[in-house]
Amino acid sequence: MPHITQIAAVEPESGSSFNCYLVPKVPLAASARQITGIVVSDSGPMMVNGKPAVHKLMTWIEGFPIVILVAHSGRRYHFPVLNST
Repeated sequence: MPHITQIAAVEPESGSSFNCYLVPKVPLAASARQITGIVVSDSGPMMVNGKPAVHKLMTWIEGFPIVILVAHSGRRYHFPVLNST
């Protein structure tokens, strides 16, 4: 299954936004890890500043009473990948 490399979202009324990069297909350089806080290991999930990347999205989403996810090619690509994560 392919990997999502970025998740971004915006809440239109407040303008609150979320942006997170996920599972790069090539190893990150040490300088990129230092700047982004992204760590990828063979033995676990990708971490961003010490937390699983998908956890950051879920924490952001929990701040809203109603959530509707919309994605280009969501049904065929993004949602199955997100569900498997």
